[in-house]
Amino acid sequence: MKNNKAICSHHFYEDVGFNTIRTWLGEHCLCSLNEDYFHELVPHSSKVEIEQSQSFSGELLGSLQRNSPIPLETIPDITEIFSIMAIAGSQLNADHFQGLYQILICSSLIKQTLKKNNFPLWHSNSRNLLNSSTAVSAIEKVFDDAFKMKIDASAELKRLLRAILTMEERIKNTMVQLMTRARSENWLQGDQVVWRNGRSMLPLKISQKRKIKGIVQDQSATGQTAYVEPLEIIELNNQLSEMQFERVEEENRILRELTAYFRPMDGQIQESFYILQHLDRHFTIAKLAYELKAIRPELNDTGQILLEKTANPLFILAGKDVVLLDLKLNNDQILLLSGPNAGGKTVVLKSLGLYAIMAQCGMYIPAK
Repeated sequence: MKNNKAICSHHFYEDVGFNTIRTWLGEHCLCSLNEDYFHELVPHSSKVEIEQSQSFSGELLGSLQRNSPIPLETIPDITEIFSIMAIAGSQLNADHFQGLYQILICSSLIKQTLKKNNFPLWHSNSRNLLNSSTAVSAIEKVFDDAFKMKIDASAELKRLLRAILTMEERIKNTMVQLMTRARSENWLQGDQVVWRNGRSMLPLKISQKRKIKGIVQDQSATGQTAYVEPLEIIELNNQLSEMQFERVEEENRILRELTAYFRPMDGQIQESFYILQHLDRHFTIAKLAYELKAIRPELNDTGQILLEKTANPLFILAGKDVVLLDLKLNNDQILLLSGPNAGGKTVVLKSLGLYAIMAQCGMYIPAK
């Protein structure tokens, strides 16, 4: 159901409680982009499109009524990756691949679920959903469950990480020896090796900073501590920095390579994402219908209104007692309500307006 130019005023939506329905839908959708969609949702004027929307939602409502809802989970907003992949040589980051991975998993599950016998409309409209175990495996080869790059994402990365660990251990052992000597000579201002800009340093008393040959890289705000990088490990630190730079370069190369793998699939990924987004809209409407125990209203263009045992959705959602409403109008131009104050006349009018708006948005109505 597309959002169209409003056929009612904003004040009318507020008066009849339609904004409460909008809010409920926005809070229960699984795609963040649909929050704005539902916030701006307005009635449609095309009977054909409304009935089509009802049918799409109806198939999903059926899955809820059978206690076998479709396995739709949170749908991340991956629209940013489409503009990135359009640039040759660009690379997606770990967050991008995590979102893409969720879409691929969801797309595969949904495609396997939407069988023709229970979901004839969705089966036809979801045939282009991606269902690629190879694409999923390509991401799993690079990232672990927390979406940190795996040590063995490439042979080169594995070699570099091992070399970095070896060098860090070598630096640590050297610093321990220097630290032990400085402690015995009472040169230290602290009791731990300090790291500055990725390099290990000794915290020496400012008066003792020349006792160990090296470079004073920094000093404390109080001026009492000098952070000295001993000459003995400067070369080791330089080698470590070079290894870490190579590690970053290798990680970026892996990301570029993985991005390049998915670039030819960009169109399929976009289509799958938008199908899932569309599916979430109708599934959210189906969830509301299920919550309200609602039925599909029959539409007509003759001005007839027939309500049997209808309940105001706002009362149901708020857990309030509901007085059911029966109303029949045969193309009447005027509805005259009479009765005592606080007798429910305003509720009837507001309910009638809310039913009409919900029906024209393709929603279901709590009625007989």
